[in-house]
Amino acid sequence: GIEMRHNTQGRNVSMYIIREITGMSMEAIGSEFQRDHSTVVYSINTMEKNIGKDRHLKETVDDIMKNIRT
Repeated sequence: GIEMRHNTQGRNVSMYIIREITGMSMEAIGSEFQRDHSTVVYSINTMEKNIGKDRHLKETVDDIMKNIRT
């Protein structure tokens, strides 16, 4: 249901931000989330595509990264 989609979206955002900020390998990120590295690749690719289409998502992700970096 909708809750599962929110969890997936939250995980996608988290994986994307971790990758952007730390440069951790897909394998390392996957093991943190108990997911296969191919799931991480898919999540990050999905996020990159969605950020390109959705200005609000891009702004949200940019804000989160700015807050983490300060």
